[in-house]
Amino acid sequence: MVNTVQDGIMAIEPTEIRPDVLIYPASATTRDRRILECVCFVERKNFSKVFLYKSPEETPGVQWIAADQIESVLESTARLPARFANQIYQAGEAGMGYYLFTLAFPFFLRRTYVVSGIVDFLYYPLWFKPGDVRAVVGSYGRARRRARPRPMPEVNWCVF
Repeated sequence: MVNTVQDGIMAIEPTEIRPDVLIYPASATTRDRRILECVCFVERKNFSKVFLYKSPEETPGVQWIAADQIESVLESTARLPARFANQIYQAGEAGMGYYLFTLAFPFFLRRTYVVSGIVDFLYYPLWFKPGDVRAVVGSYGRARRRARPRPMPEVNWCVF
């Protein structure tokens, strides 16, 4: 892999999905000039801790891109800021295989999400972006009953 790609990945603030297991959610441009807005980079040493498989080829239902196909790495406009993602992961799953959380935005807007898998990439309310997230608010009571899964961005994974 080219040093600039490695440097680009290391410039991304990681998310700690479990103690001592980091992922690097970012945007990537491929060598054939495709822009992938949601790519999770994971170090080879942590791969099996994330997926419980030995290699990407063995992992069912996950989209992969080879590290040598990446030309550049940048911040993603769909990424939940790391401090909020870390807070959600630290709180743990709300149920078997899913996270339930509410994000607070300016103008008293709140959006509840039910997410299976990773929480690092989201569709934001119209006119809002990652920098507009003010806080993660616990989802309890009526919010829990009203919560329903929202569409999530397509995520590609890359082992480096």
